[in-house]
Parts: sequence; structure tokens; C-alpha cells
Amino acid sequence: MIGYKTHWYGKEVEGRFTDIETLFISDVKAMYKKLTPCAHIYFCSPATKQLIKNQSWDSIFAMITDTTFVTIEVTPGMLKHVPPMIRIRAHILLMLDCEDAALLKQTDSIKVVYADYSLYCTTVHNMQQVTPDMYKFDRQ
Repeated sequence: MIGYKTHWYGKEVEGRFTDIETLFISDVKAMYKKLTPCAHIYFCSPATKQLIKNQSWDSIFAMITDTTFVTIEVTPGMLKHVPPMIRIRAHILLMLDCEDAALLKQTDSIKVVYADYSLYCTTVHNMQQVTPDMYKFDRQ
């Protein structure tokens, strides 16, 4: 969504819940407003930072049901501060910001190292590519 919003609605275009109608929350203050329920609730990294700072995860845990999926977006260094039960029950999306990724060919690979000789690796052509045009369904 262009410009700062505490929350907005749209179709998820990133990750495993692509095409699901989603409530995006970028500021936890939005949780205290009357919001239209959705099958998927996505907490953007600024909201996750607020949750980590306030250490208040009970309301997030209560949102996760068999019919409501929750995604927690984190940046490097944040995930260790998310409680284990949230990490187990929620979908975690680790966001890595790397301009060089745009220069890779479809046959190149991306490797994420998390310990000595321990990593995740995939080819670019096996990854989902998202472009700005895909966000056109976002709305207030």
C-alpha cells in the first residue's frame, strides 16, 4: 500500500498464502479498531517490532484458528524474540533486503546460511517473483 497506513485489505501476493483475501496490519493500534475479519491476517515487520517491544502476544495467539491463518513478517534478528508458540502456530515470513537479487538470472541460486555448513538454497526460477503491479488490489 502506498503511503503509511495502520492497516489495509488486499490479496496476498507473497508466499504460501498467495491469492487469499488478507488483512494487513502495519501498526498494532489497528487491532483496536473495528476490522472486517479475513481468512488471513498478515503482521508487517513494523507491527512485529511493536509486538516484540511490548511483549504482548496473547491476542495474536488467540487469532490463530483452523479458519484464520496468521503470517508474522520478520527481518533478520527479530525471529528469536517471537515466542516459540507463535513461531509454531503462525506462518513466518523472513524478509531479506538485498538489491543484488535483482541482478540474478533465473538459473542462478540464492543461499541463506544460518550456521556453519547449515543453509537453505534454491534456484531463482523456483522462487515466486512479485512485481509492483501485483499490489493493485490493495485497498483501505
